[in-house]
Amino acid sequence: MRTAVSITLLLAAAALALLAMRRGWLRRTERSAQVLTALPDPDADLGIVVTPAFEVSYVSTTRAGDWLDRVTVHELGNRSQATVQVFADGVRIERSHGEPLVLSRSVLRGVTRLPGMAGKFVGRDGLVVLSWSERGQVAAAFDTGIRARYRAEGEILVDAVRSLLAGRGSTEGHHE
Repeated sequence: MRTAVSITLLLAAAALALLAMRRGWLRRTERSAQVLTALPDPDADLGIVVTPAFEVSYVSTTRAGDWLDRVTVHELGNRSQATVQVFADGVRIERSHGEPLVLSRSVLRGVTRLPGMAGKFVGRDGLVVLSWSERGQVAAAFDTGIRARYRAEGEILVDAVRSLLAGRGSTEGHHE
C-alpha cells in the first residue's frame, strides 16, 4: 500500500511540474508576441546570391544581449535543421520547422561568433550570431544563432554578413 501511495504522489508531482513548465512556455510566448508581432517578409527580394546555401543547425533566437531569453513565438525558440544563404541585400534562413527567417540589410545590426546561447553551447566561437531588430527598432532587438557544419563555412558566413553591413555605409551596432 505504501508503494502505491508513493508512486501516486510522485506521478502527481511530475504532472504538476510538467503543467507549470507548459504554463511558463505559454507565458513566454505571449511576451514574445508582444515584442515580435510578425516575422520579416519571407518573400522579400534579397537580390543577388553572395554565398552558396550552407546546411546549418538553427539554434534559437533570443532577445538581444540576453542569450538565455528565448523568443518562442513563430517557433523561433525551437532548434531545427536549416539552410542559410547570404544575398546582396540580406540573409535567408530556411528552417525545417517553421517559416523562413529573412533578414534584410535594413534590419541587420551585426554579426559575431559566440561559444553558445539558449539551446546550444559548443565552446570557443562555434556559433554564428546575427543581431537584428524588427523594423529597425533597437527596443525590439534580437540575436539569432546558427551553427555551421564546418568552421570554414561559418567564417564565410561571418565575412559575407560583415561585407553586407559595411556596404550599408554604417557600422553602428556592428559586433566584432
